[in-house]
Amino acid sequence: MRSRPLIPTIGRQLEPTHARAADYDAQCTWDPLLSPSGCAGVTTVIMGNCGVGCAPTRKTEADREFMIGMLGAIEDLPAEVLRQGTKWEVEGKEWESFPEYLDALGSLSYAVDVACLVPHACVRPYVLGPERADELDMPGAPVANPLTQDEKVAIAECVREAVAAGAIGFSTNRFRDHRDARGVLAPGTLASADEVVMCAKACAEAGGKMFDMHSDFVGYDDVQPSKMDPELRKEHYDREWGWIHFIAKEYDLTVQWLGNASLEELDAAAANGEKIYNQFLVRPQAFIMGFASRGHPFIASTTFRKIQEEIPEEEW
Repeated sequence: MRSRPLIPTIGRQLEPTHARAADYDAQCTWDPLLSPSGCAGVTTVIMGNCGVGCAPTRKTEADREFMIGMLGAIEDLPAEVLRQGTKWEVEGKEWESFPEYLDALGSLSYAVDVACLVPHACVRPYVLGPERADELDMPGAPVANPLTQDEKVAIAECVREAVAAGAIGFSTNRFRDHRDARGVLAPGTLASADEVVMCAKACAEAGGKMFDMHSDFVGYDDVQPSKMDPELRKEHYDREWGWIHFIAKEYDLTVQWLGNASLEELDAAAANGEKIYNQFLVRPQAFIMGFASRGHPFIASTTFRKIQEEIPEEEW
């Protein structure tokens, strides 16, 4: 158990029956039941999954709108709901940093236990600013706009501060379909192996135990899969597994993700004593989608994004 316990439930503590990983990062500021989980008998929610969340976020309107555009699009939450519902001030104190966010949640009461991961897609714009965070995940960014060493250190130190304050771990996105309302990749999607390893190291040194991600193992750049260079794609795949094995072994982190998996790599990890796990969907999933939806198969298409900008919606 971390130095900061799970944020407690209202009334008598229930025996945990199961946990739910869900993005309640903003909803938890206005909904003590954390619906629908609390109403369904879930006793624990873990927020900040897949590298996205709402803290840390600086107090400026531009930074808050950046977060709303990212969290709203990826989690299919109406932006206006986030604008009107998110409580940026709790008990007379505005939160901005991750420790301040945890303090705000700690002063509220919930029907379930709450734990938080610190999300990469919030840390990057908090440290670098939205504009710099944007350019790092644009097509060609890994070559054209690499992070400086000082920027990597600052990002890792922000992760360290969050975990020391009570975050149970760190999460990142490596999945090319997670994009903000403008179609830009979630901050950190194209982060270098060096950056994520530095974040993992900071997490572990501060007492964190979990490294969470959503990954497809193909996104070396913001390129359509059909146009990807096979050799670069293979190099990226091997590099991803290289740092995953490293942080699990070197820093004793539990690494888990939703997305593609290699059973051979998982077997090798288990044989080497590494705690590396892949989440699988155990039942069919269904979505109602349309061109106006915030998430659909065409959202990653540069052609569709151009149509969005230039042609009225009724003509799509």
